[in-house]
Amino acid sequence: TEAAMFSEPMRGSVIRSFDAPESSYDMALVSLTGDDSVMAVENGTVVGIQHSAEGGSSITMQHGEGYVSVYKQLGEVLVRKGQRVNAGTVIGRLRSAEEQETDALELAFELWRDGTAVDPERYILF
Repeated sequence: TEAAMFSEPMRGSVIRSFDAPESSYDMALVSLTGDDSVMAVENGTVVGIQHSAEGGSSITMQHGEGYVSVYKQLGEVLVRKGQRVNAGTVIGRLRSAEEQETDALELAFELWRDGTAVDPERYILF
């Protein structure tokens, strides 16, 4: 395995792996502590912010060496497009459990390299 290159986007545990049958390109993390903070996994620039009524908001960040990270199911976005962000900076907050209609705070996270989705667990120690 490769050494961990990025920091974790949230303090939590993996509830759906990247290669799970129901996973498209993402993995899912659930907060164990009730902390809803979502953090940038690496220094980078916010290149996209999307809002959808049913799925909450998402943030897309561009990093070096062709890496892109995507943070989905956010209730609050704390950055703006074009903003440079350091690794570990809180960039958003999860939707509440009520908004997600689930018992736990869940983050859907994607990691891409050169346009191909990659397994975040190969790059991040969860």
